Amino acid sequence: MATHKQRWISTSTIAIAVAAFVALNVVAGLVLLGNRIDLTENRLYTLSGGTLDLLDTLKEPVRLRFFYSEAALNGYPELQSHAGRIKGLLKEYAARSHGKLAVEVIDPKPFSEEEDLAVSLGVQGIPLTEAGEKLYFGLAGTNSTDRASAIAFFDPDRKAWLEYDLTRLIYDLSILKKPVVGLMTWLPMYGAGSVETGLQPRWVITDLIGESFEMEDLTTGEKKIPDHIGVLMLVHPAAVSDDTLYAIDQFVMRGGRLLVLTDPFSSVPGYRFHESNLTKLYKAWGVEMPADKVVADRTMAIRVMNQIGESSLGTIANITWLGLGPESVNADDVTTAQTELIRLIAPGYFRLTGENPDMKLIPLISGSDDAMLIESFRLMFNDDPLEYLQDYKPAGERYPLAVRLEGKVKSAFPDRKDKGHLAESKEPLHAVLVADADMLRDGFWVVRQNMFGQGQDLLTPTAHNGIFILNALDSLSGGGKLIGLRSRAAPERPFEAVERLRQEAEARFRAQEVALTDKLKKLEEKLQQAGQGDIAKEGILLTPAQEEEIEQFRKQMVETRQELRAVQRSLREEIERLGARLRLVNIVAMPLLLIALAFFVPMRLGRRKK
Repeated sequence: MATHKQRWISTSTIAIAVAAFVALNVVAGLVLLGNRIDLTENRLYTLSGGTLDLLDTLKEPVRLRFFYSEAALNGYPELQSHAGRIKGLLKEYAARSHGKLAVEVIDPKPFSEEEDLAVSLGVQGIPLTEAGEKLYFGLAGTNSTDRASAIAFFDPDRKAWLEYDLTRLIYDLSILKKPVVGLMTWLPMYGAGSVETGLQPRWVITDLIGESFEMEDLTTGEKKIPDHIGVLMLVHPAAVSDDTLYAIDQFVMRGGRLLVLTDPFSSVPGYRFHESNLTKLYKAWGVEMPADKVVADRTMAIRVMNQIGESSLGTIANITWLGLGPESVNADDVTTAQTELIRLIAPGYFRLTGENPDMKLIPLISGSDDAMLIESFRLMFNDDPLEYLQDYKPAGERYPLAVRLEGKVKSAFPDRKDKGHLAESKEPLHAVLVADADMLRDGFWVVRQNMFGQGQDLLTPTAHNGIFILNALDSLSGGGKLIGLRSRAAPERPFEAVERLRQEAEARFRAQEVALTDKLKKLEEKLQQAGQGDIAKEGILLTPAQEEEIEQFRKQMVETRQELRAVQRSLREEIERLGARLRLVNIVAMPLLLIALAFFVPMRLGRRKK
């Protein structure tokens, strides 16, 4: 039996341990203020190098307001979880910004000044009730010149890109003006034609680029790319002079970024059969696009009308018209993530030549392993899809149709002696190359309709070609700060017990649904056998037995709906009870366990000494 002195020692030891624990927390709070350890599996709260670089170089203060309708989100657990991650990341942004970034979390109550502020800054409210109550779940930012930018609503489907979206917004506010995109095109993107031949409107993609960036039109004979151009976009460069190639070359050597759309076979009216390439520059960079081959893909083929004369024979797969879905795009790159459909016409493909070991080629859009190559000249004489299908032989290779290039490069003109000539790039090349220029054409990815003859066009996208181009320009214009940001796995962490409860409830409901459907089928069969199915539909009086059977069926429908609501209510209650138990374990049980250990260990040691 322990003596009074031993008990006093044990009690003193516990008291000292508790005091030391409190003191350690106080000291840690003072000394380690601002330091955090990210223990999440995918390091969700650890900022990327590009984000940290941006925060370190912020020169002007930026103010972020996270509008978050806390009460309204109680019924949306997925949004609540997403909100927690947003607040955590914003806190980390502010902590690493050296005081340049101020973050506020605002709960905009209905019909309040905060709600008016949210709307004025571009945050979108989602209607919840007919009385006008709305859910706000967006972010607004302003800079020292009161320029504003906003994420109208945080889409949970984009949670893997949360850091990119936040960094993109801060970057937009940290620059004084929109990035400048220089457009050099060999296609009639600005409109063409005459009154006699018919006027062709500006291409939709041209207007979209002009809305998102400061766009500057460059001639196809430029001898120097202006220094203020941030991203140079080349569309279908054909028969380019050496002087213009040299201007593009030196633009890259100075650190300029490129979006290039070359094409082994053009289908644009008036430019049909014309090919484009940057062979001389591509060779110096260590990449090539074979000019004599186009990629055909039976799996990704778009079906078109198979018509001979005026007779339609149904549809047939046009293996050179490709509709590329999520399985064909690089989900880890901001340019192509979440694009559901990209359409290309007779595209080429890219491959490394091995002449530049520093060059890295990252596929953005690829065909399937059911693809094959067709000589491009064959399309000039025969575009009958059936002929190509009959002798189809897949190569078993996924050809890269659009790529991102990264790496140090040397000039393709080593012998030029122009003033200021650069023999190699100051920084790694950043370029997006697409082996098809037809993808920009109106009608192939977007339908233009005139609105009631008022001169206003209604644009209906049928593919994500425009989004892909804007994403490419967006990532390139952000420089290394945004290009380096890649998707990280979204924090999907379902509770197994909760999921099991949900599955059990769904199983019960589906069993009832199957039984109900079976009963309905049997009832219809009985009515049909009685010869009254059509009569019932026409509203003619049924027999008392049939009316009673139908009434019983309706009662069972009502009872099933009531039972379903009861199951759903029980499910919510069980989830809430489970959450309460988890909170109890986290808040109470663990500290009690530590206290028990604090008592047990000294007593155990005392007994051993005795």
